[in-house]
Amino acid sequence: MTPAFIFVFPSVLNGRIFDRFDYHLGTAYLRAYLATNSISSVQFTGGANYPIGRIVARILAFNADMVGFSVYDATSLIFRRLSVEVSRPSPWAPLVC
Repeated sequence: MTPAFIFVFPSVLNGRIFDRFDYHLGTAYLRAYLATNSISSVQFTGGANYPIGRIVARILAFNADMVGFSVYDATSLIFRRLSVEVSRPSPWAPLVC
């Protein structure tokens, strides 16, 4: 089943080094709310030791209708880069941050 949303949370180690994609409590609340309304979602997780193109391909492979990013000051540069790359193949697809 193709999810309606995929949530992406770039995590940083020691507040400065891009480390991985992790779970986020706020996203868990959003996903629970969506599930109560029969809207499917997934949380993108895993290591970040890949080229940006491979990470983007893994995100896009879910074919979700929307991509949601959890963004903080420390992850804003990562978000900007990922959002540009994720939007490239389908610029009309909404991104939520």
